[in-house]
Amino acid sequence: MQEIEARPESSKELPAATFAIRIEYKGEERSTRLPLDQEMIRQLAMEAEFRGMRIGELVTALILAITEKDLFRQVLTHAPDQRIGVGAETM
Repeated sequence: MQEIEARPESSKELPAATFAIRIEYKGEERSTRLPLDQEMIRQLAMEAEFRGMRIGELVTALILAITEKDLFRQVLTHAPDQRIGVGAETM
C-alpha cells in the first residue's frame, strides 16, 4: 500500500489524503485508488493507533486477512456505493 501525498482541496479545509494500492508483479506496476472519505480515514487512523500500527500496515493486514479468508464477496457486498466497479479506478 502506498500513501499518495496529501493536498489541500481548498484553503478552508484540512488536507485530504488519497490512498492507493500499488502492486508490482513480474516487472509491471499497477496502482488502484481507494475511495476513502475523511470519516473512513479517521476510523482507520484510530484503529491503527489502537493496534500500535501505521495506517498502511493496518490496511495491508486487512487486505491479507480478506484474501486468506476469501472474504472478497462479503466485503464488496457491504462496500459503500462510492466505489467505481469492482476494480476501482486505475491510475
